[in-house]
Amino acid sequence: MLFTVQPVCAQYFPYTFQTWDANNGLSSNYCNTILQGANGYLYVGTNNGLYVFNGSNFKNATHQAASELISEGNVEDVLTDVYNRIWFASIEHGVGLINLNERKISIQYFVPPPADSFPNPQILNNSRVSKLCFDSKGNLWVGTRGNGLFTLDTLTKKFMYVPVENSTATYNKHIRSLFLYKPDTLFVGLINGLSIINPLNNNITHLTMHLAGGGELIRPTVRKVLPWAADSFMLATDRGTYWLSLHNQTLGNIYSDSIRKINFR
Repeated sequence: MLFTVQPVCAQYFPYTFQTWDANNGLSSNYCNTILQGANGYLYVGTNNGLYVFNGSNFKNATHQAASELISEGNVEDVLTDVYNRIWFASIEHGVGLINLNERKISIQYFVPPPADSFPNPQILNNSRVSKLCFDSKGNLWVGTRGNGLFTLDTLTKKFMYVPVENSTATYNKHIRSLFLYKPDTLFVGLINGLSIINPLNNNITHLTMHLAGGGELIRPTVRKVLPWAADSFMLATDRGTYWLSLHNQTLGNIYSDSIRKINFR
């Protein structure tokens, strides 16, 4: 279900809400992600396909494509690149690509191989691609649910596995968030862990989080990373919202005064 906010001349709450759901344009009430493209259109990933909103109504993003094309499935993430192409993460089908410059719209899918099959990658039957992020060189970072982290060369369409094994994280290959802060800093949110990768050389730093004074180890599942100030971030986790300071190497709950020390390794 998607809500939009429009300003009105009200005294106390100058906004009205408009709702789009399965009754008036979308195929599902489960909206996983939303993006505004350079053309001003909104791209909405649902658990039943990718939809585009042109300001008046919703259409399936591939409504002009050949009818024999398969559905996009459960779309967890969507991005656009400098070439006016749409990249999306489909749990069922892999990394999807729609080129809006083509006269006849079509979908291409690229499926990462099993993490343990390199250097001789095999085809993965269930990709479970869930998160996407471009780095400063234009490479696409691809996170999966249970198969680990990859980079995709958008020219050659070849995948490369990037190990993010973290001894303090319970599920190393379940990627829950990706966020590029600057060219040498990519946050990778895991189930029960957080790592930082330098995309320029693939060096990895794992964040080990303890209670103040080196006490109990905590393992929050990091679902979202947002910049707040210089080298400071807000983390949305399954255990609440936290402030993260890389400079001070501390983690604090925004609803309390407790500060947790972070060890980097």
